[in-house]
Amino acid sequence: MDRILRDREQETLGYKPQVEAKVETSAEATKKAYEEIPMTAMAPPPGVSIERMKADVPVKPLGPERFEYDPNTPLNLIPEELTQFRNGSGPLGPDAPDSELKRMDLFQTIAYAVEHSRPYQDEMEKIYLSTLAVTLQRHLFEPRPFMTTGAGFNGGQQDVGYRSALTATNAVGVRQQLPYGGEIVAQQLVTTVSALNSETADGQAAGVALSASIPLLRGAGMVNLEPLIHSERDLVYNVRDLETFRRSFVVSIAGQYFGLINQQQQIASRVRNYANLRNLTQRTQALYEAGKLGFLDVQRSYQNQLNSENFLIAAINNYENQLDDFKITLGMDVTAELVVVPVELAVEVPSQPEAEAIGLAMRYRLDLQTSKDRIDDQRRAVANGKNGLLPDLNFNATGMGGSAANNSPGNARDMWAWNSDTYVYSARMQLDWPLDRVAERNAYRASLIALERAQRSFVTVKENVIADVRQDTRSIRVAGATLRIQKRSLDLARKRLDLANELLNQGKAGSLDVVDAESALLVAQDGYNGAIANMQTLILQYLRDTGTLRIDPQSGTLGRAMDRAALQIRQPIEGLGANGTPSAK
Repeated sequence: MDRILRDREQETLGYKPQVEAKVETSAEATKKAYEEIPMTAMAPPPGVSIERMKADVPVKPLGPERFEYDPNTPLNLIPEELTQFRNGSGPLGPDAPDSELKRMDLFQTIAYAVEHSRPYQDEMEKIYLSTLAVTLQRHLFEPRPFMTTGAGFNGGQQDVGYRSALTATNAVGVRQQLPYGGEIVAQQLVTTVSALNSETADGQAAGVALSASIPLLRGAGMVNLEPLIHSERDLVYNVRDLETFRRSFVVSIAGQYFGLINQQQQIASRVRNYANLRNLTQRTQALYEAGKLGFLDVQRSYQNQLNSENFLIAAINNYENQLDDFKITLGMDVTAELVVVPVELAVEVPSQPEAEAIGLAMRYRLDLQTSKDRIDDQRRAVANGKNGLLPDLNFNATGMGGSAANNSPGNARDMWAWNSDTYVYSARMQLDWPLDRVAERNAYRASLIALERAQRSFVTVKENVIADVRQDTRSIRVAGATLRIQKRSLDLARKRLDLANELLNQGKAGSLDVVDAESALLVAQDGYNGAIANMQTLILQYLRDTGTLRIDPQSGTLGRAMDRAALQIRQPIEGLGANGTPSAK
């Protein structure tokens, strides 16, 4: 093999690069490699990851702060097509009795997605398919009945005296695959002969046969259980994959939800900005007419008013596009009317040191556990490949007995009268020398290389997990600092706008100062809202990447929103009606 590789390298490249595939790790399969259900480290029940704010909890919510324009602003200052975004709650006034408008907060959207999302259903079906494979492998080690029926015609010419007859054969039995290799078969046979001429006699006979074939070298031992062990462990891996998907699914839904809430706040801020700039245009027009400002200030104010209206329309368009994408993620009809309702959340900012967070991930990350268990799978494959190099040594045994041949047809008593003269038995040992094992040798070497790859893959997954946690901790630290900075910037922008308006009223400043202050406030509001949404998403990502995000039904509202079984039987949960749709409040 090495010679073939060197020849091909020389002919293909013109030189011989160094290519080696050595196995430097232990390839011995331990007892743990044969466990059908590998151990999964389960995180202890932590506090609730994310929950609705309770009115009786005396803490400040981390949820987005509302930045609406003044509710007393006359509607004639706002374009008619934009009034639906007033307060971020959809069209003004109550919904019509027959309205199909859906109002959902974060937990209601998660519950809806769990029941209707197409990718979620695909992941559920993977589990079902894995379970089917397990049921088949388990069935192969159970007694399996079989039954066959055959009919034939026997005849000849002069050399056999024109003997011809119809023969019917029935066999019924059961076979049992042995755990460590081989099979036992027990069957009962009934043969009936119907003569077609005088040269052949009618008759019937019955018999019982018991046979066993047991390998003693190749194919013997735990290698025979490999399909069952493989299917059982694959089911565990798929269960872990489903849970990993569910956790990422929650983070993805929450990220889109927070993005939509942030976009709603941007629209509200731009509506306020537009109304203020329109009011500024009217004020500068009045000051110009009073001779306190030049017409340039009026033009500047009006131009910024037009720009603000354009930015508002673009923000609305962006929101509607994001909302359509969100509906697709939820599995909802994209033409359905959906109002995303803001909810104030109690989210605990992680306080673990980086080393402790990495330790949590090393212990509880499900994908890391699966990658580690796959090393044991490859060690088991190496042991199976080594078994394939052994010679075939099989033990075969057969025992048969029955009634005498050619009993009278229709005489059941004679047919089932056992005749000791018909009893036969045999035992045989057969050795097949391993003179040709090229395919088996290649499979064994391939298993050694696969083991090395599994080792490297585990190291890669481990390093990626560590990198994810380190990035999450840094991102949360930066997001916290950004949130504090944006809050101070927002306070400063509000004071700056108040001062600019006061100076404008006194004629000590022009419209440019107010316009700049309005723009600075808009940027500060967007930055602060974005920082809050980013912090909330990062916390969920941190919990997911450390393997501590709990979404079982006991983990608060988030867990109940993920409880698919409760949703399918239409059990009411918090915030949802009995039919699984958001309840009216």
